[in-house]
Amino acid sequence: MEQDKGFKFVKTLKILFFIFAVHAVVPASATVLWAGSEDVDFPNGAAACTNTTAGRFRSSYARATAYACSGGTYATSNAFAGGAVTSVWLSARTFLYGCCMSNNGAKLIGLAKSGTNSSLWIGLAAGSSSILALWKYDNTTWTQLAAESSGTFAADTITKLDMQVISYGGSATVNIYTNGGASVRVTYTGNVVAGTASTLDSVIITNSGNTGFTSEVIVSDLDTRSLSLVTLAPSLAGTSNAWTGAFTDVNETTISDATLVSTTVSGNNFQCNLTDLPAGSFSIQGVKLVARSMKAGAGITSVAPGIYTSATVNVPTATALSTTWTSVETLYQGTNPVTSSNWTSGDINGLQLNLQSAP
Repeated sequence: MEQDKGFKFVKTLKILFFIFAVHAVVPASATVLWAGSEDVDFPNGAAACTNTTAGRFRSSYARATAYACSGGTYATSNAFAGGAVTSVWLSARTFLYGCCMSNNGAKLIGLAKSGTNSSLWIGLAAGSSSILALWKYDNTTWTQLAAESSGTFAADTITKLDMQVISYGGSATVNIYTNGGASVRVTYTGNVVAGTASTLDSVIITNSGNTGFTSEVIVSDLDTRSLSLVTLAPSLAGTSNAWTGAFTDVNETTISDATLVSTTVSGNNFQCNLTDLPAGSFSIQGVKLVARSMKAGAGITSVAPGIYTSATVNVPTATALSTTWTSVETLYQGTNPVTSSNWTSGDINGLQLNLQSAP
């Protein structure tokens, strides 16, 4: 099997670890539905690319930003593990390069329905390069639903955007906030149904003239304004490795199927150490792993991305792979599955990625 994070005959390994770190007050019962920050996190629809230009993302938290590689295309995440939703929060840090174009009406990030581009978006108002707006897209036509009264969005600046969707449908309410603030910048109540999307279950990004970039994307059932996302990448060899290949084959920021880790034996583990959290005090809301993976033929056909902590391997039920690349995700919520206690910064900094092969 091949996978971007270890498995059988693995062909492109790109292992990303996502830590949802909260700086301020965090809802104790918040459930993280999805998170991502790089090309491997948007495996569906059009191809996704990464941009590593300094200043377009928070370097202590992310390694790169993501965007759809080609103009006028849309890249989407996997469907949320918990299923489709009608009430949800979406958070992201965005950067719109203002050097060479006005970016009027640029679309920044949205929520979509899997298998379609029907979606609800945060963007800029038509004819404006600074006024935030709420849009919907039905696969053919863009409709601007609401906009703020005065411009607060600045190009060439990292901006945190949070969108709250309440009862998505014909009588929904949607609120948009900036930089964790308490004041609503855009609000709309009414019909927000986008095309054929009766519910929302994925994140969608596009390409605003090769100038719009997204990082630290979080989807949750409760307020995301105080949440941050940290990407931890393979940095050193782990405690053991029964696969062919090393962590240096799977720590790239841009997907490369030319380097990989692989195995032909069921039950083999690939482990590697990860970069640490940034300095600070954090409440860890969850941990997500993503492994770009595929199988090479008969034999080992499944992979389980998990963790190695406290001298214990923890992996979920293995996911069956096909002969084309796919991103396999594992999401651990607010407790460490080995200790059954809340995640701590020490847990995270001592964590190893564990890829386990299966029949």
